Amino acid sequence: MAELVQRVLDEVVAEFSTVTEGDLADYIPELADVDPTGFGLTLSSADGFLYESGDSRTEFTIQSISKPFTYALAL
Repeated sequence: MAELVQRVLDEVVAEFSTVTEGDLADYIPELADVDPTGFGLTLSSADGFLYESGDSRTEFTIQSISKPFTYALAL
């Protein structure tokens, strides 16, 4: 099963890592400085096993993605 999950994750990264549409959000300085070619995915299973593909170890700023987490905490 682990090999299947890893293969699918690798296929998704291969298919979508070449997408170049869109612009960086330049209204937030941290986002304006991001390398637009970076793309990675990490999937965590319920038992804590991590599947990784692409640039999954690259640190990034969470900016607006933090809103759903804050909302979940408020609920």
